[in-house]
Amino acid sequence: MKWVRAILGLGVIGGVVYGAYAWKENRLPVELPAMLKPAPVVHAALEEGADVPLLLLTPLTSGGSKVGDEVKLVVRDNVKSKDGHTVIAQGTLVEGKVARSRGGTVASALGNQPARLVVELGSVQTVDGQKLALSSGQGEGQAEYEFTASNTRLDQDTADIQALVNDPEARDYLLALVKGETPQGKEPDQKLKKIAEKHGLGRTEKLIQKQGRNEGSGTWADAIKGLQSGNVGSLAGVDLVLAAQAAGEIGDLVGSVDKTLRGTFKGSNIKASVGTTVHAKVADDATVTIREKS
Repeated sequence: MKWVRAILGLGVIGGVVYGAYAWKENRLPVELPAMLKPAPVVHAALEEGADVPLLLLTPLTSGGSKVGDEVKLVVRDNVKSKDGHTVIAQGTLVEGKVARSRGGTVASALGNQPARLVVELGSVQTVDGQKLALSSGQGEGQAEYEFTASNTRLDQDTADIQALVNDPEARDYLLALVKGETPQGKEPDQKLKKIAEKHGLGRTEKLIQKQGRNEGSGTWADAIKGLQSGNVGSLAGVDLVLAAQAAGEIGDLVGSVDKTLRGTFKGSNIKASVGTTVHAKVADDATVTIREKS
């Protein structure tokens, strides 16, 4: 039996060798099955200065955040080449660090030393595994992104601030999430959904409408609470982007309500909440190799 198996083995090897030779010489009588054909390869160009929209995942404050502190961000949308190929995927994580942080007071403002909050952006990974340097677009080759009072304000087009001021139960519930605390009550996602619908929190409502979290990973309310504390947890990809947007929406609304209650419009310090958009750019030209599905 051993000699039979040996002959069969040699036959298989010979068939493979002949098949490879015949394919190279275009002498195969039939085409190879599609599953054996190599996937077509595309070389997509990504130009210097291409926009890479990011969302902040680490809450930051001028003076409160320390130089050298780690900062996490996530790619908000797919980044595509001019010919429409996705070269940087939505949900890709980006790391940075606090480069400058100075608290603001009345005295420092009078001394021409206002609050400052600057983050040095790290690299971003492309779909083929390359790591590309990012620029802030605030200067040629500049990797430092400066947060200001204007670029840290999130959209509130649909949020009714005054209605939340007059709804202490909902206000306290959202405030607990922003503080990284566990709100009281059962079925936190349903509670959050009702508040989102009532007060025009469109991004939060969209998140809660998704299929529930995986068993053992908690609720969406838990995820938002974690993000407000700078904890990404088990979130990844699109889920991470949606949760960051919801966390930012809630944090911005609660902050605006707080300012309304205190009768103030702007504080002397700069606060960059989870979900704040960071407008980054690709620092250099790159070519990304993409294997398309056959």
